[in-house]
Amino acid sequence: MTLRSFFVGRTIVFTVLAMLAALYVAFYAFNAYIYNAKQSDGTEIQSYRGTLEGEYVCLGDGTLGPAECEKGLLLDDGSLYAIDLALLSQQAPALIVGNRLVASGVITPIELLSTDHWQQYGVTGIFSVTDSLEVL
Repeated sequence: MTLRSFFVGRTIVFTVLAMLAALYVAFYAFNAYIYNAKQSDGTEIQSYRGTLEGEYVCLGDGTLGPAECEKGLLLDDGSLYAIDLALLSQQAPALIVGNRLVASGVITPIELLSTDHWQQYGVTGIFSVTDSLEVL
């Protein structure tokens, strides 16, 4: 066996292994693409503006107490939203758990959130009140 044939044989082996690795990666990338395409119904989920009316509630089991609980909005249809008042353009009125309110802002569906923090509360999304807030 000559030195030249040794390097040629080694080059062929590395070329074949590199091609197999590339095919392996391409197969799984294509498979993931097909899987994701089948899972989606073609509609893109995105945040949207809206007005919601419901009861101001404390999310979770209430063991933290009303001062330390995550705040939410329970709608009449039973859907629950975490509520964020930080972006409100006016001073927020004093809210008490149990108040009925109507507010306008941006609704972000739970599917768009990158954290699992909100899943524990069973919320539909986060309602960022930006425009108006009225206690009924």
